[in-house]
Amino acid sequence: MIQFDKRNKIWSISNGYSTYKIGLKDNKCHHICYLPIGLAEKLDHEAIMQKELQPETEISINDEGRIKHHGARWVGCGASNRAEYKSHDIVECEN
Repeated sequence: MIQFDKRNKIWSISNGYSTYKIGLKDNKCHHICYLPIGLAEKLDHEAIMQKELQPETEISINDEGRIKHHGARWVGCGASNRAEYKSHDIVECEN
């Protein structure tokens, strides 16, 4: 099930076992959490959204450096930092 909280600008994606949350901050999508059902609801979303957040996706372009270095981790790509949210649709499908 996918839900979007318009007030807090947070998507929640649940499958009965776990919840994945994505937040929208400064017109960019950020990873909030991936936790077992029940634990994600206990988080202080406002406090999390105030922190420097990891982009939801990492995009790498040839010959373009990274703005942050984290060793072998695939984070800090310049293109990821520039990517912006445009819109979304939630469509319910039959199983």
